[in-house]
Formats: sequence, C-alpha cells, structure tokens
Amino acid sequence: MSKWQRLSALAMLVLLTATVFTAPAWAKNDVLRLWTYPVHQAYGPELDGMLAKFRAQNPGIDVQVEMLSWSEGPQKFEVALNSGDPPDVYWYKLDAKYPKTGLMVALDDYLTPEERADFSEEGLRGYTLDGKLWGIPLYVYIYTLGGNKALLEEANIDWRKIQREGWTWDEFMSVAKSLTKKLPDGRTQYAFVMPGYNSELLEMLMLNNGATDLVNAEGKLVWTKEKIAEAFTLIRSLMDNGYMPKECSGMSAGRRWELFNSWDTAMFGRGIPYFEVMSIQRRKDIEAGTVAGKPIDYVSLPFPHKAGQPAKVFGGSEGYTVFKQKKYQGDEHTANAVKLLKFLVGPEAGAGAVELAYPPVSKSAREKFKTNLAALNPDNVAFTDRQTKLINWRSPLPLDIAAKESRVLSEAVLPIFQAVMAYEMGPDEAAAALIQRAERVLAR
Repeated sequence: MSKWQRLSALAMLVLLTATVFTAPAWAKNDVLRLWTYPVHQAYGPELDGMLAKFRAQNPGIDVQVEMLSWSEGPQKFEVALNSGDPPDVYWYKLDAKYPKTGLMVALDDYLTPEERADFSEEGLRGYTLDGKLWGIPLYVYIYTLGGNKALLEEANIDWRKIQREGWTWDEFMSVAKSLTKKLPDGRTQYAFVMPGYNSELLEMLMLNNGATDLVNAEGKLVWTKEKIAEAFTLIRSLMDNGYMPKECSGMSAGRRWELFNSWDTAMFGRGIPYFEVMSIQRRKDIEAGTVAGKPIDYVSLPFPHKAGQPAKVFGGSEGYTVFKQKKYQGDEHTANAVKLLKFLVGPEAGAGAVELAYPPVSKSAREKFKTNLAALNPDNVAFTDRQTKLINWRSPLPLDIAAKESRVLSEAVLPIFQAVMAYEMGPDEAAAALIQRAERVLAR
C-alpha cells in the first residue's frame, strides 16, 4: 500500500469514527422544567439528590428546577399556564380548571398496570377527575387534632381508643372537662385551643355534622341553619365552660403552638401528623440545651363528630402533575416529563412523605422507607392510615361555583364565625345571619 493509500485509509477511519462516536451538533439533551415548592424543610437538598440519580439514569434528559414560594408560586404558575407556557412538571393539588386548558396531561395511558398497582387507589382519588388521572401524589394529607400524651393519660383518657374508634361531640366535651384545671401557679391548663384567624374549626365541625359540602356543584348552599347553630353552640360551650380560652378568637397559629409546648393546653387544632416530627426534634433540642422547656410525646387525634353523623376527615392528595405547552415540544418530550414525574413520587421519593409523617402513596416507597416510619409512634402511623379512609373526597367544583364558594367562606363564614368567637353574636342569631349572607353571595 502506497503512502497516499495509507493516508486515505486513515482519513476514512477518522471519518467513520467521528460518524459513529461523535454526536451531531444538533443532538442536545431534552430539557424539562420542574416547578416545585419547599414541601418540607429539607426538601431542597433531598430533591437535588433525587435529580442527580435521575440524570444519571437518563443521560439524555436534563432538568431545570425552580423552587417556588408558597405565597407567590401559585400566581406565577397561573400566569405561565394562561400564557400557554407552563412548566413540564409541577407540584400542586388538582384544580378543575387545569384539564380544561387542554395543556394538562392525563396519565392513564402512561402507566402500566404494574405501575398503577404500586400506588394506593385511595391516594389517586385526589387526582382523578371525569374518570381520568391527572397527577400522582407523593402522600395523602389529613387535618387532625394534636394531643399531649402525658396530660391525656394523667386524666385517664384512653387516647388509643379515641384514635381507633373516634368520639362524639358529647364525648369530646366530657374529655375537655377532665383536662381543664387550675395549676399551682394560678394559670389554667386548658383542654383545647384552636385559633379563630380562619374558620377551620367551624368547617371541621360542620364536616362532622353531616354537612360534607358548603356549596354543591349547582351553586346551592348545603349548610343549614340548624346544623350551623349546633356547631356554634358547641364552640361557645367550650368557651363558656373555660375548656377553650376566649383568647382563641384572635389567636395566631404560632400562639397555639406555644401554648401546647408550654403544657398550657392538652389538645389543639388544627394539627397534622408532621407535628409529631416537630415534637421529636424539639425533644432533641431540649436535650441538647438549645431550647428550653419540657418535651412532649405527641399523639394525633380525630376531630369529634356529632352523634348519629359519620366521622369525616378533611384531607387530600399532594404530588406532581404534567403539562405540555401551547408550542408543543413533541410526544417524546411529554413522555420524558411523565418519566420524571414517576421518579419524583416513586420509591426514591419516599423520604419526603415520611419526613412529613405521612406514609408514601407508593407501596414500594413505603417498603423502602419503613425503617423511617418506625421512628414514629406506631399508634400515630396506624391512625393516619385509618383517617385517610375517612377523607371527604370532593370532585373539583366548576370554576364559577368554586369562586362563589370561596367568597362565601371569606364574606359570610369567616366574619360570622369570628363574631361568635368574640361574643358579638349568639349561636342562633349567627346561624341565621350566616345563611342570609351566604345566599346573598351566591345570588350575585
């Protein structure tokens, strides 16, 4: 072979090597935009670790993350969605208006039967609308009451039985009487505190008085004057008897937590299972000498229900959803976005749910992080599981009706509730006023 032939052969080899092993200039990674929130205190570092694994497993996909604030994030997303350019993957609860945009991606065709079976159907209900699945939750959240285990046991309260079987309003009042007492230094140990800066106390009592909806899908008021008066009477009885301080009418969420940690109240609302994690950390801080006070063993308790009415729980699902853009980026891009969503709620993501004291919706994640769950009070974990079965699942209301319900809450329910808490109105008078004001709002 001549020198010229050898050079030509070498040039051909270099060309072939470049063709086989060098990616063309236009072959770039598929870039996914992920918008999320600080789901828990350490979610940022946890998410960084998960995404490092995702990128390693999917070298052709890159992820751009934006951590939104709870105060401004929802509005930023609404603007992006309305402009036709939402993120590919987004953390939030299901809103009925999102599928109507045509940009939200239904996930049913992207899940194999095995993948779907890994998620509890109870958890998926919160993302199901019109027979389609519009997201996958990391966990199911619930609202509860919180209790001081030592104070409950000191008063001979069988809190485990209450966790298992629930309690009626009358039973709750009897327990409240047992837990209220004067302390040696003259202070009162209250049975229960729940702030009046919002109307959640009234809403939880109404939910457990057979009024599972405030407004129905037709825009009609479901709450009745009789049931409202019953709930207001219970609230005033708690205050009249000194079981709940009158200070609750203007109490902040922070003040409620202070009273609980100072052992000035045996129970408080609204709680979530995460308060157990906070109590565990507080105990460590006390032992380390960085926080003063007396540690508390936290127990979760249900909201009481009126005798004859079923016990119900306010709760829902929180996790990730997928969107496409008005300028469609192709089926492969959407499939990659779904792949990212699956990863963010699958086995690798179980730590985030457990950090909030919620069992993961993914069964494989729950198995992977079962030792983390074991660090929690097993009675509380079992209670949380049972309570998710009692969630009052509501299909999202039509947009115009949802807006009216929101106005009823802000213009009728909250101000009347606060008037009752402040002793400006009696239960019957307040119930009639709430109905009248709510119907005016709905008539607009």
